[in-house]
Amino acid sequence: MAFLFQPYCTAFNIKNNPKPNYLRIFERIAVHIVIKTVNIFAFIAFLLLIMAGGELAFSQEKNAPDTIIVYTPIDTLFNELDEVVITGTRVSKRIIDIPYSVVRINNLDYRYDKSAGVNDVLASVPGMFMQSRYGNHDVRISIRGFGSKSNSGIRGVRILLDNIPESEPDGQTRIEAIDFNSIGRIEIAKGNASSLYTNAPGGVVNFINDIDFPRSFITQFNEFGSFGMRRNGIKLGIRTDKYGMLNTYSYQQYDGYREHNSEHWHILNTVVETRPSENTSLKILFYFVDGMIRLPGSLTKEEFEQDPYQADPRAIDRDLKRISTKGRLAIRYNARFGKKLNNEIEITTYGTLKYFERTSRQYRIINRQGMGFTARYVNKGRIGRSVNEFSIGGDLLYQPARTEYYDNISGQKGDQIIQLTNEKIGNTGFYLSDNFEILNDKFFVLLTGRFDNVTYKLSEETLPSRTDERNFSAFTPKLAFNYKLANWISAYTSFGLSFDSPAKNELESVDPTLLYNQELNAQESMNFEIGIKGYLYKHERNFFRKILFEATLFNIWIENEIVPFEVFGDVFFRNAAKTNRRGLNWVPGSRS
Repeated sequence: MAFLFQPYCTAFNIKNNPKPNYLRIFERIAVHIVIKTVNIFAFIAFLLLIMAGGELAFSQEKNAPDTIIVYTPIDTLFNELDEVVITGTRVSKRIIDIPYSVVRINNLDYRYDKSAGVNDVLASVPGMFMQSRYGNHDVRISIRGFGSKSNSGIRGVRILLDNIPESEPDGQTRIEAIDFNSIGRIEIAKGNASSLYTNAPGGVVNFINDIDFPRSFITQFNEFGSFGMRRNGIKLGIRTDKYGMLNTYSYQQYDGYREHNSEHWHILNTVVETRPSENTSLKILFYFVDGMIRLPGSLTKEEFEQDPYQADPRAIDRDLKRISTKGRLAIRYNARFGKKLNNEIEITTYGTLKYFERTSRQYRIINRQGMGFTARYVNKGRIGRSVNEFSIGGDLLYQPARTEYYDNISGQKGDQIIQLTNEKIGNTGFYLSDNFEILNDKFFVLLTGRFDNVTYKLSEETLPSRTDERNFSAFTPKLAFNYKLANWISAYTSFGLSFDSPAKNELESVDPTLLYNQELNAQESMNFEIGIKGYLYKHERNFFRKILFEATLFNIWIENEIVPFEVFGDVFFRNAAKTNRRGLNWVPGSRS
């Protein structure tokens, strides 16, 4: 459950204390957080205490004739393995130790649910708003308002597949390559993640393939539904002592309930993993996607009331469709070294091939070849008696594109080329992160910062011959605190800056003499959040085994927000002066 409200603010005056102690100050703040949160969600705490029964680590037995209480420790063969994620901090950590709002979904959570699209799988995640225009391949994802302005694709939220950007260098994303039959888990970091990822003011969603299976298997799946919906595929896993391979193939077909609304897709996904030694691993990650989707277009209110199943007449006349062929090949090397294996290095290099045909007023053919590189180094050590975790990394993604424009003759490409453009979009970013322990296993401070440089260069080869370019760069720091009130509950707060450069389509100029809109600036914001999260685990229960809860209060101040406007039916973008978002995200629930 997530909703927006107008919060009140309380100021602390710590100057009255002649000798302020950092522990006393922080405990006052932590107590205030807990009190205010518990006041809002008191019934949650009450239910948790009832279910806990005051016996988190003990059991009772009766011995005749008198009742004797025997305290028995929890079975040492049982070990709780909390979720470990890297999306939130780019370092493997438990959710309770990450000072952000982080959610992890395993494939078991949606195995028997409808999973045709990302909006089906992520619909239960509080704080995420999803809207499907024409199916899974054109879903709008919005977190805390970021991404809501996008007419197509995903903006403001970074999308990863196996920790590799599925988002374009300009931040826009289409998710044709996501096959939920091959996905093993999904990690979601909600809120500002610009200090670690490019163009991520709303957060990060990381889809991870299911390579961590224990034994070999083969599965065949079929799914049928109304409006000609059909999904068929096969999933193969091979596991040996040193090798693992995941291979999935899926075919999806859907006619749609509206006229001129059909799609079909072939998706092939392969992950090969080998371990040359005990502390090193090498992965090869590959996917190939080929398909087409016909778009019914938008209806006016009058047209919808007349016939909601009809298509926009212009969509039929132009045979509005998208033909897509995508492929990616990546190689990843990971190694741990040092006397205590407290150092880790990971290097990933990848290449992409993308071919698109788009029909609208014109018929466009787009060829893109991308080259990318990511690397990170992590050191876990001590400074004095305190644990310190330092990491440094960088991302490079360069994507040239060649676009051909033709007349659209009822959905067919005209014979004469109208315009030919060459475009180069690149993104370079470097980040630093340090997580320092202030109090032993209780109080941590996380400091992160990232510098990004996003470049656009466009040249027109047909007459009139023109060249244009834009460049956007910024440094986005973030400071976060995490205080563990107990092993199962923590309070956290953070403050940071975010940066979101315009996407390629947002840079289109109203002035026909210009290739890029020279007046459009990057969107910047300041983000503050404060929250509390935790869990209770009772392994002897059959139901309500793991009780989870989280509450986050956030305030976002945005400058130069990129907003759309129309000119004779065509959509362009400009900057708004200032906007403000305040909200409360509440995540009660349980996992059996």
